[in-house]
Amino acid sequence: MTILYTTCALPQIIVMYRCRSSSEIFYIQQTLTTFSRYRTTSAVHPNISKCPFRYPAAAMQGEQATSSFEKGTLKSFEEMPGPHGIYNVPYLGTALQMYPFTQYHPTRFDELVREWRKQLGSIYRVRLPRDWNVFVNDPKDVEKTFRSDNRYPFRRTLPLFDTYNSIRNREPTIGERNGENWWEMRSPAQKGICQHQTLSKLIPKLSGVADDLVSNCRVSGQLKNLPYPFFEYASEGAGLLCFNTRLGIIAASGSPSSREFMEFVDNYFDYFGKQLLAPIHWFKWFRTPGYLKFEKASDFLVSITDKHTKMAEKTLKTTYDPDEFNLLHFLLTSPNMTPEKISSLLVDFFRGGIDSTANAITFLLYHLAKYPDIQEKLYHELAPRIPAEGPISPNGFKDTPYLKACLKESFRFVYPVILGTQRVLDDDVVLSNYEVPAGTTINLCISTICKDEQYFPSPEKFLPERWLRGNSEREKRHPFGFLPFGYGTRNCVGQRFAEQEIYISVSKIVTNFRITLPKGLNDVPFVYSTFATPKERFTLNLNPR
Repeated sequence: MTILYTTCALPQIIVMYRCRSSSEIFYIQQTLTTFSRYRTTSAVHPNISKCPFRYPAAAMQGEQATSSFEKGTLKSFEEMPGPHGIYNVPYLGTALQMYPFTQYHPTRFDELVREWRKQLGSIYRVRLPRDWNVFVNDPKDVEKTFRSDNRYPFRRTLPLFDTYNSIRNREPTIGERNGENWWEMRSPAQKGICQHQTLSKLIPKLSGVADDLVSNCRVSGQLKNLPYPFFEYASEGAGLLCFNTRLGIIAASGSPSSREFMEFVDNYFDYFGKQLLAPIHWFKWFRTPGYLKFEKASDFLVSITDKHTKMAEKTLKTTYDPDEFNLLHFLLTSPNMTPEKISSLLVDFFRGGIDSTANAITFLLYHLAKYPDIQEKLYHELAPRIPAEGPISPNGFKDTPYLKACLKESFRFVYPVILGTQRVLDDDVVLSNYEVPAGTTINLCISTICKDEQYFPSPEKFLPERWLRGNSEREKRHPFGFLPFGYGTRNCVGQRFAEQEIYISVSKIVTNFRITLPKGLNDVPFVYSTFATPKERFTLNLNPR
């Protein structure tokens, strides 16, 4: 669970723009659902007759809604800057701004967003694919958007998960719900894994997983095929979180059972990532070969959660230890949490806690290898506090500000999601003096803000010091300019656990090895699938300390 279970604006906003012909564009227009909470009949205002939630404030309050605005000072939605001419045509317009017509690939849509920022300013609107999307690149607008959220922030469901749940008659997971239906699962999940004192009980057990990882590294002297080793590590960590048990993946790394498990994980995330970027979701009508592999991998992950949930139910009275962290026990004893809902929730935690965490660890270690002086400074902070072998204290990361600063800077350098959080508000809102109608998709471009000189001086430099207390830059920074885990009630529910997993693995590796780049490797390009991931797998060298 991690980064990003998220609230992140997954690359849904770009999936339509890989088409190659006008006929293909027309077909997509006929088949794909739009990305606005309200379907629109005009370029600006939602069609309130089809609104499944509530009417926009202006429709309900008439003149009262506009009287609160100082007339003459606000700009209308139509006046907001955006691409002009053919680039403003629904479906076709953005397609012409993407590869192969330009150098901007769907897997790096953030680069096009950054170019729009240079040309159009801090706020602009773009049709994606037909309806208006607003892109905000100012932390003040990010804050105002979040402050305008309702009690149950809206998040679009993913067709791939909807299709699987329908075929398998599964309960929707927490990430696939909205409204009160979402909160009934979010509330117990939040109570179960968001309390630091409770979650810190897992640190000694996770230390054992990291020790196994270090042992494997001593044999090879390298971290090969990254981020693959951290998929194994994160899978073990997710097993401890969800089921309070070791899955035996790292200890048996390379064994047939481990390879089988990781093959299912690879198939799952590979197809999931591809569908986020696919122009047409064929699986909605046909069980394609790719979907069948995804379905098989999903069935495997579901079988694991169902198996451990049933085992816990049987042994609950005899094996429960109140001094241990046990999420499964907490959920089983929570009101209104049926075994079906628990299994659904744990599936979301389990799958969400692998991909994002593995890639976050990979990029942090790459940056430490690239900047050895920063690595040594981190080592000197960790060495007195983190044992090279054996369990880390539950309070082991209490006084490690440089470790936390390094992670934040790594997130800033390679932002974990393609843009940031996405919101659709129930009421009209004013952003940068422009009226934005209710129901408009608002993309909060945190990844662009993180690379903006205005908010992060020398953004091309890897400087963990910018996050330390007492740093003048830190004191001036807007708090809504960096939100890798989202914000508010729909932020990443697994943030604390994700950070804990990253701290443990990185600290164990740094206290045991000097990490270096292989000869000829100077840069690691990345792309976005579900999360930021290396474009090609790579290796890091490890020299024992």
